[in-house]
Amino acid sequence: MLKHSSMQDILSRVFSYIDKGSDYKRVRLVCKQWHAAVDAVHPDGDCKFADHLHTLLTMYSDEAWNWKILSTVIRWEWFLAHRDKLWSISALSHNPNITWKIISSNPDIPWDSDEVSVNPSITWNIIIDNPTYNWNWYRILRRPFPVDIILNNPGYKWRCSAFIDNPNASWESIVQLFGVPTPKNIWELSSNPNIPWKVFESMPEQHLNFVGSSCNPNITWEIVAKNSERPWIWHFLSQHKNITWEIIKNNPTFPWNPAYVSHNPNITWEIITNNPDYPWNFDFVSCNANITWKLVRDNPKLQNWYRLSFNRFRRQ
Repeated sequence: MLKHSSMQDILSRVFSYIDKGSDYKRVRLVCKQWHAAVDAVHPDGDCKFADHLHTLLTMYSDEAWNWKILSTVIRWEWFLAHRDKLWSISALSHNPNITWKIISSNPDIPWDSDEVSVNPSITWNIIIDNPTYNWNWYRILRRPFPVDIILNNPGYKWRCSAFIDNPNASWESIVQLFGVPTPKNIWELSSNPNIPWKVFESMPEQHLNFVGSSCNPNITWEIVAKNSERPWIWHFLSQHKNITWEIIKNNPTFPWNPAYVSHNPNITWEIITNNPDYPWNFDFVSCNANITWKLVRDNPKLQNWYRLSFNRFRRQ
């Protein structure tokens, strides 16, 4: 008979392969030992394997959801069971739940090859193993493929204007592949997270794209405040991950946009309820990543189904 520690080791190894909510729930119901073992392997399992979006869709399937947006995240099985909804096949084509096997096995569906080209489930090996497919090379280059793939495959249709959107592109790799970017490409480069503000700081303002700069994850409040005369796009700054409620509250003279503040990832339900005098936009609160499906269920003012379609309900 196996010792208790040996059994625990075996269970831990087996349960480490759980990757679906349905399996996680079934295992926890078998017995107390399995319940404890799976919780030890997946301590955040309730949140990790939760599918609150599909729970809400099932509960409120007849509401006015934005089916185009949902097409980007819907599970294949749910799509097949609800073909009557106003799905966007173009959006479905870059849904990461849609694999190459699904695409190639369902030729009757008018897949959008431009969107398939940016589907996260499509790997570089799939692309090169299917050379006759109508790939969009411009869009492929914008994907987060390692720079080595681009460097080692010079025969493909690479373009600087696409590569600068690749989140792995650095200033050095851009210069190595394409030379010093033109003013037009510098404008497009402003949102690249690998390009530090110091690269742009000394450049002429007309060469910079402040829509991109205002969204760039490297932008901090210190940079904005130090360069407050620059034409920042304040509704994008209002939802920026580096802008906290304390910053907004302590700097009321800046043109914050309450709607975009309402779905800033740093804004919690507690902050909202503790600041009732702030002009929160509850339509935008509905798509705030900190809003849980239970809050939606219990607060009718959050039930903007169109906006909720943008919420992935990562919180429990």
